[in-house]
Amino acid sequence: MSSLQAQVKDVRAAQAASPQAAQLVAATGDLGRRKLNAMIFDRVVDKVAADHGVSATRAELQETRAAFVRQSGGEDRLAAVLLQEQGVAPARSTPSSAATSS
Repeated sequence: MSSLQAQVKDVRAAQAASPQAAQLVAATGDLGRRKLNAMIFDRVVDKVAADHGVSATRAELQETRAAFVRQSGGEDRLAAVLLQEQGVAPARSTPSSAATSS
């Protein structure tokens, strides 16, 4: 299974488990295209950052994520917001996956 297909499957499974499943799925009918665009964007950002010597340490990533958790009202709320607004499955929004995904 391709990375794109796996991401779409993960998001759809997380959406199905949500009390707002029908709304989430309806709002992300173009999920495959959105996930592909995000994957391309991530690669472009990674390339430009590497070309310009820009990087972030694991500690910086963890600090930034902790700030997002605080701003959103906790881990569960952050996971819900990421699923609803960004189409990010909860397992993909953890600190370890955020720091190691490409």
